Amino acid sequence: MKMFLLSMVTFCLYVILKYRKSYYALQQNFYHNKPYLKWSFKSIGKTYLTYELILLILFVILNYFFKKEALLILILYSIAFIFEIYKIKKEQHKKKFAFTKRVFRMTCTTLVLFGLLLFMILHNYNDNIFNYLYIFLFGYLSFIITCLVNIINVPLEKLVYLYYKRKAVNKLNSIPNLKIVGITGSYGKTTSKNILNEMLKTSFNCYATPKSYNTAYGLMNSINNGLDKFDNVFIAEMGTLKKGDIKKLVKLVKPKYGILTTIGVAHLEAFKKEENIQKEKFDLINNLPSDGIGILNMDDPKQVNYKISNNCKIVWISIDNKDADFIATDIKLSSKGTSFKVKIDGKNYEFNTILLGKHNIYN
Repeated sequence: MKMFLLSMVTFCLYVILKYRKSYYALQQNFYHNKPYLKWSFKSIGKTYLTYELILLILFVILNYFFKKEALLILILYSIAFIFEIYKIKKEQHKKKFAFTKRVFRMTCTTLVLFGLLLFMILHNYNDNIFNYLYIFLFGYLSFIITCLVNIINVPLEKLVYLYYKRKAVNKLNSIPNLKIVGITGSYGKTTSKNILNEMLKTSFNCYATPKSYNTAYGLMNSINNGLDKFDNVFIAEMGTLKKGDIKKLVKLVKPKYGILTTIGVAHLEAFKKEENIQKEKFDLINNLPSDGIGILNMDDPKQVNYKISNNCKIVWISIDNKDADFIATDIKLSSKGTSFKVKIDGKNYEFNTILLGKHNIYN
């Protein structure tokens, strides 16, 4: 029994690292089970056909000769733990894993499930191989169990969501003269947001959502923890992973101004058709108030060809189309960056930026 408990300490250290992987994958899929599971089965070499299967084979073979289940688990999972530590140090990700409060709640639920498994094993403990196979499966099936944990936590997460949503809405309502700008698009959201923020903060107390905080939780977190009662302008980046996300975000923050950068084919797998992506992005413009202003790109055919179901003011920007309201002209590139002119109320204004590329002129 003592050796079994000692082996479980080693196993738990390994499992913590293993579940970190599955939590990270779920986090990258915005905690949506469907795309998460789809990814896990497509990336079967990273999720199921792993060295853990070799550990199982080694365990069964060595146990046949030595009959020391607990000792073998202790040794094998000590090696696996060291190997996982090495792999984590070598990992390179665009977006690092964040141990959020939601991940903490998932960890607690996972620990409860593991505790129940241990309780059942210890309640009828006998030193045989099947007890260890149950333990092995708990580690090996981490990607599936994480999905189950996410389902179990749905009622709790809904309560947490409603709490933070109410808090965010109350804070926005407490700043009555706040000007709110929503920015969405397949590309250029974050760059456009940062440029706009840098420009506006020279004249206003301006706050923009940090990094790529563009989900409902990201916006609520930004409002609750970053927005100040003395701010004049709030710039909200809005992302989408499935149908209805943009409408939900617009309903949450109620922007008066909407900027649509470009419409591409990002998340085409989730939306099935380009028309669905187009409609999703235009939910920002279609849900602006009647006295709102939408900023659109006339060089993007998907924006020009879309029939807007809103009577708010629309302002078009362009580089190539002379019918736009604001046109970038006299574009010059150099080792110092990019310069161009924009005619505003009959007068040309020159803009200079260290950024390169035509897409950054649109931004």
